[in-house]
Amino acid sequence: HFSRSGFGHNWEWAKNLALAENLSPEHNLKPSYPEPDGIPAAFEAMYGREYAEIAAGEPAARSEFDVYVHEGQLSYVKEPCGEGDTQDPFFLHLLPADENDLPEWRRPHGFENRDFDFGDHGAVFDAKCLATVPLPEYAIDGFKTGQYVSGEGRVWQVAFGAMYDREYAEIVAGEPAARSEFDVYVYEGQLSYVKEPCVKDDTQAPFFLHLLPADASDLPEWRQPHGFGNRDFDFGDHGAVFDGKCLATVPLPEYAIDGFRTGQVVPGEGRAWQVAFGAMYDREYAEIVAGEPAARSEFDVYVHEGQLSYVKEPCGEGDTQDPFFLHLLPADENDLPEWRRPHGFESRDFDFGEHGAVFDGKCLATVPLPEYDIDGVRTGQFVSGEGRSWQVDYGRPLGSRLKLILKAILYRLT
Repeated sequence: HFSRSGFGHNWEWAKNLALAENLSPEHNLKPSYPEPDGIPAAFEAMYGREYAEIAAGEPAARSEFDVYVHEGQLSYVKEPCGEGDTQDPFFLHLLPADENDLPEWRRPHGFENRDFDFGDHGAVFDAKCLATVPLPEYAIDGFKTGQYVSGEGRVWQVAFGAMYDREYAEIVAGEPAARSEFDVYVYEGQLSYVKEPCVKDDTQAPFFLHLLPADASDLPEWRQPHGFGNRDFDFGDHGAVFDGKCLATVPLPEYAIDGFRTGQVVPGEGRAWQVAFGAMYDREYAEIVAGEPAARSEFDVYVHEGQLSYVKEPCGEGDTQDPFFLHLLPADENDLPEWRRPHGFESRDFDFGEHGAVFDGKCLATVPLPEYDIDGVRTGQFVSGEGRSWQVDYGRPLGSRLKLILKAILYRLT
């Protein structure tokens, strides 16, 4: 199953690894022997064993390749995988625990650069790819690695340890393309999904990602009727939870895109949240306003795909500065946390920037509705210290403030 082309420049590595396992001379693997057309079964078994040992552990980072720290090496693993996945060169930046361990000329950069070609460190075997790169003798605090296309940029990248913190800081120093449960950034040819504080439970629901191409002919023919590319993913395939922060990076396609729509979906229930950017923002905006608003005021409020959508046009940043209040009246008060039951509703107040964007003179914010059934909504904006600037009600009324106060008193007495 092995061929010389499968190892590229790593033929010597293959022979040395086989010799280290004390394979018998009849396998023609001694350096003085002619190089055979294939690798013996003993080596095939050894490759499979090493692959299984590495993949049995927990990867340090996941993306197009999963990256493991294994026996003093970084191991790059992908399955299924073919020669085409290994053609682009890999970059590897190592962050030392002590910068004095770097050569003097590298210290201004703050990291060591160990870029490599896959064929120098790995092999493709039985639809699996495995490359192992030795770590330096000095202690490291983290790494950043991925693949890049010369003259075009990075195809994918991941970070770990202190390099994760550094990359996280670089991303969030910019302005997100869209904000919601996760903020979504366009960063170095990738979409970066960021949330803080964040725990593993926040990442369990699968993510959907729809990419709107600038030219529909860039899509595979079977996708062209849909008008967008679909790159749905699980968070664990592209990201990690680290020190109370979540970061996932998803490579963008090589073709130009005009916009995207993304979010999370709960199987069998629908979308938990979603955001749109660019021409996808225009498309989503048009889909929402084609319906009938649940309520009209300074912002029109729509119920759309399991979310409340706040819409205004024309609209500018000044219209979004005051915080929004959102009171949700459940069909069954037992769905509320116990401490909220005296109030009779759930409060989900928010700032516009957490759930929306101003784009081309239009404002759109989308706020996920709870999983439980609701009978009514009261929402609007308020000015701190002054009161509400506007409000609307939808569905069963929440009742007067006096009724709510009396209800709370009765609850406490009983």
